[in-house]
Amino acid sequence: MPPPPRTTYLDGLRGIAATIVTTNHFFMGGLLDHAFRSYWASPPSANRHLIQLPPIRLLFAAHAMVPLFFVISGYAISINLLHARNTHPHTLLKSLSSSLTRRGLRIYLPVILLATLSQLIYYLGLYHWPFADDIVWGRRPLTAPGFHLTYLLRYLLDIVNVVQFHHNPGLNGQLWTMPMEYRGSCVVYLVVSLCFLFGLHLLCLGDDGSLTPGYQFLGYVQSPRWDDEWAILSKSWKSLGAVLLVYAVDCSPVLQRPLNARLSQYLGRISFSLYLVHQSVYHVARDPVRNMIWWMLAGSEYPVSMEEARMAGMPFVLSWVGTAVVVGALVLYVAGLWTRWVDVRCVRAARGVERWLTGQ
Repeated sequence: MPPPPRTTYLDGLRGIAATIVTTNHFFMGGLLDHAFRSYWASPPSANRHLIQLPPIRLLFAAHAMVPLFFVISGYAISINLLHARNTHPHTLLKSLSSSLTRRGLRIYLPVILLATLSQLIYYLGLYHWPFADDIVWGRRPLTAPGFHLTYLLRYLLDIVNVVQFHHNPGLNGQLWTMPMEYRGSCVVYLVVSLCFLFGLHLLCLGDDGSLTPGYQFLGYVQSPRWDDEWAILSKSWKSLGAVLLVYAVDCSPVLQRPLNARLSQYLGRISFSLYLVHQSVYHVARDPVRNMIWWMLAGSEYPVSMEEARMAGMPFVLSWVGTAVVVGALVLYVAGLWTRWVDVRCVRAARGVERWLTGQ
């Protein structure tokens, strides 16, 4: 068997990142809140747990996986375009336009299908999940179908708007990254084009001994500064960490080896679907499965408050562990089905549209 392609490990890394996000969303909301804080956070009595220390805390670093997704996507796109430039430079512009067309369809076709399906599930009352009123805007199951349709259309308009982002989490809060993902892709394509043109411009720098007009701006280039704001600092450092991680893995066959393993590759193949569908599965199945296991163990209904449930001891632990196993398997199964029946067909549709637009 030939060795895997050079960037196959990116699929494995993407799959592990998607699995971390999926797992974290299962535990968020009062179950393992301390796992998402630093070991040195205050107060000490609520922290100082082993799982809060690096590198174990990476298993609960869902918010760090978002910049990692962006870095992986940007790197993979750039590698393909640079390869096209080096091997077939006369087709670079064609590759750029083709990639831009397919990328938008690749991202948004599954998202539109999922958003529509989620709205239908919510309308039919199949979700076992409390949605705040500022999310559903007064919509209730089995009432006013036209009201649900306007909600869906407004959500789709917001999520495809890559020029001005609107905070509209909808029924799948994790999809807030999609317009950022596509705009980032557009930026990569633009940067590749600009780098090509800027590189030609720099090569034309004269041997004058000084920066002539057209080049004098190079003397004013300064390092960017980050504002003293935690949201910016946190995202900046995590983004830098993602870049360093991908660079280190790219340089090390040893680090690539576990990412090229069959499990990592499978998670990579279903990673986009896993990211898309996991919250819908949780909304439908997590609480009913947990409540059923609790009833089998304790012979009573699951307590209203998390504090009361914790006091039960072993039934609390076993009900959540059992739920994680059952629902986790269900998420993987649904993600596999979504990949096979939706994602793959969306990729084919995107290629078909691209061929139609280019007349191939």
